Amino acid sequence: MLQTLLMLAVPTLFTLTAVLYTLSCTERPGRELLMNRRTGRKVTTNTPNSHIGECVVCFEETYMVLLYPCQHSTVCLRCVAEIIASGSGECPLCRSQIQGYSEVF
Repeated sequence: MLQTLLMLAVPTLFTLTAVLYTLSCTERPGRELLMNRRTGRKVTTNTPNSHIGECVVCFEETYMVLLYPCQHSTVCLRCVAEIIASGSGECPLCRSQIQGYSEVF
């Protein structure tokens, strides 16, 4: 009897787990809008391609800086200057030490 109950419950459990996972990944514009109002950040869409070309630090400026030696190009000029001035000097993606940078046009 217990085995029969488990055989009936397991597929339902997998279905519920999949639904919960899907819901956790789904965009919640109301919550995002509220958080943006509290922090003063500008509202952006959360589609998969909405952040292409945006700085990974501020999400406001278009990135235009190539970091050395890691060669990541994901931060804007203002943010790389702040990173270096803060003393950490680490790439926000790979955490390697920034030894230099150049503007990319």
